[in-house]
Parts: sequence; structure tokens; C-alpha cells
Amino acid sequence: MTQPVSLTLTTNRLAETRTFYSVHFQAETLFDCGWYITLRLGREVGSPELCLMEPQNEGQASFTGGVTLNLRIEDVDTLHETLVVKGGVPAATPLEDHAWGDRGFCVVDPSGLRLYCYRDIPPAPEFQDAFKTPTAP
Repeated sequence: MTQPVSLTLTTNRLAETRTFYSVHFQAETLFDCGWYITLRLGREVGSPELCLMEPQNEGQASFTGGVTLNLRIEDVDTLHETLVVKGGVPAATPLEDHAWGDRGFCVVDPSGLRLYCYRDIPPAPEFQDAFKTPTAP
């Protein structure tokens, strides 16, 4: 696979969703034709990309949930402070340490996408055997 995977959300709330990512995740617009936008979440080349699209056909449904986008964040505590405490974005799950090996919280963007923001921490002993080492191709 030579291209990174990206996710496209079909939403009637294109402007609000774009603003959410621009304000809270420093998203940079890579493409914008009015009804379809590609955002890079962060300023670094190779950062995750998220695409937003307005419904183009009658009867085309908007995204209504069912997907969680996991974002590994170096300083998840500061992001939580910025988003939830100071920014007023409601937390879908609180910031907490998880025995499986991360510290994280979840918010929902204006289109309904769940964003799980986390950083790795050492897992509890009962989860250490769950981690596998991938084999080389």
C-alpha cells in the first residue's frame, strides 16, 4: 500500500466540522472545491487526513456514527484541557488511564464522528500478553 488511508465523512454540517478540526486540531486544508474538503490533521507532511463531503445526490445519507477515529496525541492532557475544559467541547468519555495501555478521552465532532484522543502508557500486567509483535513481510 503506497497511499495512507483516509476517512471521508458525508455531512450536512461541512462548515462546522471543518471549523472544529481547524480550531482544535490545527487542520490544514489540502483541497476545497466547496462540497468536498480534504484536511490534514496537523501541519506535518504524513499527518492523518480526513475528508468531508456534502451529500451530492438526493437520498444520500449523512454520516450518523458508528466509527471512532483514534488519534495518538503526544500531550493528551493539554489537548483535553484545550478541547474540553477551556473549549467547551463535551467529552463523550472522560480523560482517564486505561489498563490496556493508554490514557485518553473521547469527543464527538459536529458530523457525529467519535474522536478517541490518547497517548500510550504502560499496560497493566493482565494486558501485557495481549500485545503481539508483527512479523516482517
